[in-house]
Amino acid sequence: MDVRTINTKNRILNGLIKVLSTQKLSECRTIDIINQAEVSKKTFYNYFKNKKDFIHWVETNILTSLKNALQKDRTSLEDTHNASEQKIMELANSAFNVTLKYCDDHKDTLAVLLSDNGDINLYHAIINLANDEFLERAPYLFNTTRAEIQKIPLYKFFQTLYVDSIIRLLLFWLNHRSTMSIDDGKYLAGLIQTKSNIQLMKSLAN
Repeated sequence: MDVRTINTKNRILNGLIKVLSTQKLSECRTIDIINQAEVSKKTFYNYFKNKKDFIHWVETNILTSLKNALQKDRTSLEDTHNASEQKIMELANSAFNVTLKYCDDHKDTLAVLLSDNGDINLYHAIINLANDEFLERAPYLFNTTRAEIQKIPLYKFFQTLYVDSIIRLLLFWLNHRSTMSIDDGKYLAGLIQTKSNIQLMKSLAN
């Protein structure tokens, strides 16, 4: 993709970010995005058929990039088996490194698309991606197998709790990105993987 195309698509993306700061995705129109992007209709339609096509392009890029980032981060676990609590805390520094860097680089886009004004379908797609990644990482961290997790209901229940915590951490971090660093995100990822909610609440109270 040439530089001009990249710059134009980024302008249109910035237009979407501006629109979603005040409007719901379901209610905004293609012309709203075009106006905020300050490009012509012809320019927009040179690249995208309509709003739906544009959103599909944006979200496909996000999901593909997140999947690739998670796969790269997973390589840090390859020599790990049934990690201790301390080891999981240490691994949080590398096991989410590329993923959080991607999220930081695209924080404005992610923040609006995962906000109340954004796209619930993207939220569910990220949950599905996180569930798949959990199944890939489980043998390294929890001394179990993908097959056991999928077969035993209690494992599935704990998987849901784990993934929900990670997704909520991402949303919290995105909403507080002006005051929280990537290292803060890694530290919190380590905590929610090794401490119960009660332990975390008590640590805040002390």
